[in-house]
Amino acid sequence: MGTVWYRRLRRWLRARASTGTGDLVGARYAGHVLDNFTTYQRLLRGRLDHFDGLRVLELGPGEHLGVGLLCMAAGAREVLAIDACDELRARTTAITEMYMALAAALPAGLSRERFDQVRVAGAPGPLLRYLPNLPIEAARAERIGHFDLIVSTSVLEHVADLRAGLHAMYDLLNPGGWMAHCVDLGSHDRYERSPLAFLQTPTWVWQLQFGNLGGPNRLRVGNYRRLLADCGFAEVCVSIEQTFPEAEVRRARPLLAPEFVAADDDDLRAAVIFVCARRPPNAP
Repeated sequence: MGTVWYRRLRRWLRARASTGTGDLVGARYAGHVLDNFTTYQRLLRGRLDHFDGLRVLELGPGEHLGVGLLCMAAGAREVLAIDACDELRARTTAITEMYMALAAALPAGLSRERFDQVRVAGAPGPLLRYLPNLPIEAARAERIGHFDLIVSTSVLEHVADLRAGLHAMYDLLNPGGWMAHCVDLGSHDRYERSPLAFLQTPTWVWQLQFGNLGGPNRLRVGNYRRLLADCGFAEVCVSIEQTFPEAEVRRARPLLAPEFVAADDDDLRAAVIFVCARRPPNAP
């Protein structure tokens, strides 16, 4: 009986977590999707300046495939989206409204004809595919192939074993392939009294509360830099894009859990980071 109630609670919490974006899947959500896509373009500028002919992997697309459609409109050969859950909802009307709003607001250089071709053929479809219930840690090239580009927004902070996830991404990239990620290092509203209060909870307590519900892994900037280097990535760039107020850092520091006591100010003040890295071209 306890297991049944646990599963019901988990489904309910996931449904609540999805509601925030689900209510916005419509025309007014198109701007957010465009922001995600243009963030990838900005991260890759000077590194990978086009999508022409690329095979792209998107992690955690959530409830729609808008970013995948934009990649196809930019010239990608194929896009595969994978998700640890199955959040691609059947909100046909709202999703169609969002896709139409995206089509009407396509940035210069993206093909409306190609966008419509993929959308009308069906998303998911043969060129834009979706695999649910496949966390990045379990993804293998033998099943899904290799990619020229891997992207994600607000996904890596939910990967419980990020080292395993990064190793998987390294193996999934073609030699010379790139990845670009936007990572939210905040609490995701697990605590509201202070933006850094969630770092004051010992790891064992945090795992009991949120470990099985996709809660943030609480890794900081330094962890990302070390893990990327350990996994063999080259041309690594980890930039801090948004920060918590300095006053919040000072207020949180005396009460930090032992795991975070040695964290430097960059680790504590980083709220959103951008990660860009490459599998070396000469990698075996």
